[in-house]
Amino acid sequence: MENGRVVELLSDMLIEMRGMKEEQKETNRRFENLDHRVERLEEQQAKTNLALAEMRTSFMRVADQLIHQSNFEQRIAKLEEVVFSK
Repeated sequence: MENGRVVELLSDMLIEMRGMKEEQKETNRRFENLDHRVERLEEQQAKTNLALAEMRTSFMRVADQLIHQSNFEQRIAKLEEVVFSK
Protein backbone atom coordinates (compact mmCIF):
# COMPACT_ATOMS: atom_id res chain seq x y z
CA MET A 1 0.00 0.00 0.00
CA GLU A 2 2.80 2.36 0.82
CA ASN A 3 4.40 1.74 -2.57
CA GLY A 4 1.12 2.53 -4.26
CA ARG A 5 0.99 5.88 -2.51
CA VAL A 6 4.55 6.69 -3.58
CA VAL A 7 3.70 5.82 -7.18
CA GLU A 8 0.57 7.96 -6.96
CA LEU A 9 2.57 10.91 -5.59
CA LEU A 10 5.22 10.50 -8.27
CA SER A 11 2.50 10.38 -10.91
CA ASP A 12 0.95 13.58 -9.54
CA MET A 13 4.38 15.23 -9.52
CA LEU A 14 4.94 14.19 -13.13
CA ILE A 15 1.58 15.66 -14.18
CA GLU A 16 2.41 18.84 -12.28
CA MET A 17 5.84 19.05 -13.94
CA ARG A 18 4.25 18.67 -17.39
CA GLY A 19 1.89 21.54 -16.57
CA MET A 20 4.80 23.67 -15.41
CA LYS A 21 6.70 22.83 -18.58
CA GLU A 22 3.77 24.00 -20.71
CA GLU A 23 3.51 27.19 -18.66
CA GLN A 24 7.23 27.76 -19.17
CA LYS A 25 6.85 27.29 -22.93
CA GLU A 26 3.99 29.82 -22.97
CA THR A 27 6.08 32.27 -20.95
CA ASN A 28 8.98 31.84 -23.37
CA ARG A 29 6.64 32.51 -26.31
CA ARG A 30 5.41 35.67 -24.61
CA PHE A 31 8.97 36.88 -24.06
CA GLU A 32 9.83 36.18 -27.70
CA ASN A 33 6.81 38.21 -28.79
CA LEU A 34 7.78 40.95 -26.36
CA ASP A 35 11.34 41.00 -27.73
CA HIS A 36 9.96 41.31 -31.27
CA ARG A 37 7.68 44.18 -30.22
CA VAL A 38 10.52 45.95 -28.45
CA GLU A 39 12.70 45.67 -31.55
CA ARG A 40 9.92 47.15 -33.69
CA LEU A 41 9.43 49.98 -31.20
CA GLU A 42 13.16 50.69 -31.16
CA GLU A 43 13.20 50.87 -34.96
CA GLN A 44 10.19 53.19 -34.94
CA GLN A 45 11.80 55.37 -32.28
CA ALA A 46 14.97 55.65 -34.36
CA LYS A 47 12.90 56.71 -37.39
CA THR A 48 11.02 59.24 -35.27
CA ASN A 49 14.27 60.65 -33.92
CA LEU A 50 15.62 61.06 -37.46
CA ALA A 51 12.44 62.82 -38.55
CA LEU A 52 12.61 65.15 -35.56
CA ALA A 53 16.24 65.97 -36.33
CA GLU A 54 15.30 66.79 -39.92
CA MET A 55 12.46 68.99 -38.71
CA ARG A 56 14.77 70.86 -36.34
CA THR A 57 17.21 71.45 -39.19
CA SER A 58 14.41 72.70 -41.43
CA PHE A 59 13.13 75.05 -38.74
CA MET A 60 16.60 76.43 -38.21
CA ARG A 61 16.96 77.06 -41.95
CA VAL A 62 13.62 78.86 -42.03
CA ALA A 63 14.63 80.93 -39.00
CA ASP A 64 17.89 81.89 -40.71
CA GLN A 65 16.02 82.90 -43.84
CA LEU A 66 13.58 84.99 -41.81
CA ILE A 67 16.45 86.75 -40.06
CA HIS A 68 18.12 87.35 -43.42
CA GLN A 69 14.85 88.72 -44.85
CA SER A 70 14.46 90.97 -41.83
CA ASN A 71 17.94 92.34 -42.49
CA PHE A 72 16.95 93.13 -46.08
CA GLU A 73 13.93 95.07 -44.90
CA GLN A 74 16.09 97.09 -42.51
CA ARG A 75 18.63 97.78 -45.26
CA ILE A 76 15.93 98.87 -47.69
CA ALA A 77 14.41 101.16 -45.06
CA LYS A 78 17.79 102.81 -44.50
CA LEU A 79 18.34 103.20 -48.25
CA GLU A 80 14.90 104.73 -48.65
CA GLU A 81 15.65 107.18 -45.86
CA VAL A 82 18.87 108.24 -47.55
CA VAL A 83 17.42 108.40 -51.06
CA PHE A 84 14.16 110.14 -50.22
CA SER A 85 15.56 112.51 -47.58
CA LYS A 86 17.43 114.52 -50.22
